[in-house]
Amino acid sequence: MKFVVTVILIALALTIGVPMTAHSADITHSDSQIILEGKIKNDDYKELQRVVDRTGIKSIRLNSDGGAAIEGYQIGYTIRKNKMSTVVKRGDRCLSACAVAYLGGTKKYNYGILGFHVAWAQQSGRDFNDGMKAGQLFGSIDAIYSFNMGYTAQLNFIVSQITSKKDFLVLSLDDLKLFEMEDKEYTHFQELPKNWMSDRLYNPLRLHLLTGGR
Repeated sequence: MKFVVTVILIALALTIGVPMTAHSADITHSDSQIILEGKIKNDDYKELQRVVDRTGIKSIRLNSDGGAAIEGYQIGYTIRKNKMSTVVKRGDRCLSACAVAYLGGTKKYNYGILGFHVAWAQQSGRDFNDGMKAGQLFGSIDAIYSFNMGYTAQLNFIVSQITSKKDFLVLSLDDLKLFEMEDKEYTHFQELPKNWMSDRLYNPLRLHLLTGGR
C-alpha cells in the first residue's frame, strides 16, 4: 500500500472521464448512505474519509461521469479500507474514475450504468519516451489496484485494448464476476462468449441513447 501511494503521487496528471459541467464531486449523506455525485477531483478521498469518520456510514452511492484518474483509485482504496458497499442506483451512471472507485466495495450493487474506459491525459510538448514512461507507470498502478480489489488482468487488458477517451465498456455485476480472481490467479483469462466485447462497447451516441439522452 505504501508503494501504491508513492506511485500515485507521481502520476497526478492523468485523467479519466467525460466532459462535465460540475466543478467538483459533491459528497453528502443521508441517515444510511453517503452520496458522491459530480466530477471527481484530487483529494475527494480525504473528504470521503472525513464523512465516514463523522457518520460511520458503510454504504456509498456513486453517480459520476469520472474525473481525476488517480483519485478514482484513492477513493476505491478508501472504500475498501472502511469495508463499505458501493451502489449505483437505477437512473444513475458511474463512469471512468467512478467505475474504478466502485470496484473498492466489499459488497456491490448495480442497478444503473457502470462504464470503464482507458485513462487519458492532455500531452503537449512531450516526447515519445515521456508517453511510454507515463503508460508504464499507470499500467503498474492499474495492475496493483485490480489485484488488490480481487480482479484478474483480463479486465485491465480488455479496457486498455478496446476503449478510448470516448468509448466505454459497460458492465453488469454478472459481467464483473467473470474477472474475479480465484486463488490469486491474476493472469487467468476467461474464454468469453462470441461478441461479448462488442455487445458491451458503447460509443458516445450509444451511451447517450442508453442514458435516455442525458
